[in-house]
Amino acid sequence: MSKNKLVSVITPCFNEEESVKDCYIQVKEIFDNLDGYDYEHIFSDNSSTDSTIDILSGICTEDKNIKVLINSHNVGPFLNNFNALQYATGDYVLIFLPVDLQDPPQLIPEMINLINSGNEIVLGIRDTRIENLLLKFLRKIFYKLMNIFSEHKVPVGAGEFMMITKKVHKIITNSDHISPYIRGIVAQVNYPKAELRYTWNKRKFGKSKNSFKDLIDQAINAFLMMAYKPVRYILYLGGLSLFCSSIIFLLKFLEIIQIVNLKFLEYDFYIYLGFLFFSIILFSLGLIGEYVVNINNKVNNDLKLQIIKRINFD
Repeated sequence: MSKNKLVSVITPCFNEEESVKDCYIQVKEIFDNLDGYDYEHIFSDNSSTDSTIDILSGICTEDKNIKVLINSHNVGPFLNNFNALQYATGDYVLIFLPVDLQDPPQLIPEMINLINSGNEIVLGIRDTRIENLLLKFLRKIFYKLMNIFSEHKVPVGAGEFMMITKKVHKIITNSDHISPYIRGIVAQVNYPKAELRYTWNKRKFGKSKNSFKDLIDQAINAFLMMAYKPVRYILYLGGLSLFCSSIIFLLKFLEIIQIVNLKFLEYDFYIYLGFLFFSIILFSLGLIGEYVVNINNKVNNDLKLQIIKRINFD
């Protein structure tokens, strides 16, 4: 039995026939030149309709370090990535290596060194992005909003391209959520972290299978999972509004029955009545929102995903 540490590399893919072999070759070259470490490269296929599965099957017959999971149907990138983590057995786990290699696998040795230096998590930070200005701007807005409304901060530029220890891997895989936002889960883990900054490159082959609509959907799912503060703020605002409107309504009522005479209340009685009812509605929405958030946390406990084929898993 090898005394080398095992590194698990997770690569989700969907219709990536142009990229998948290049990804395999580059990771293999890195570990061929890395002493003291074995590796498993897990490709999680999201029900591809091109020749991706055939290419991966051919690679698996030649290289037992390569393992393949084939989903029953396309479950989206978050769940595909999270499900593949359940099958990782390494001492260290690279949570996400994109098949298009926009996040560079050449950083793997440096990530391993940072783990060996006492860190449990090494976050890849996309310091520079080679993409259009609109997407850059929208990503910055997303991160800033998430960090304003979430108790757990995700560093600007952080993605799922990160390496973790087996201890952290166990915590992540025990998370029960229908659309797991992995970087958000990691943000909640209070273990030593290091950051590794790099340039996020353009794709070498083909086009991204993530449309603009897909990116918006993913951002909304991440926001719903992490950002509970908006609901809480609505509740606070509703409570404050209800308190103020109740005081004003009481003073107006006292003025009507001629107990007090306050000039600033010289407006129609129905305006104050409307303000009171609006405050009640706002407070109620905040309260209902709190219940919805708690229900959401309770019901999201089933991945509802089947693996129809596993290759090179013992």
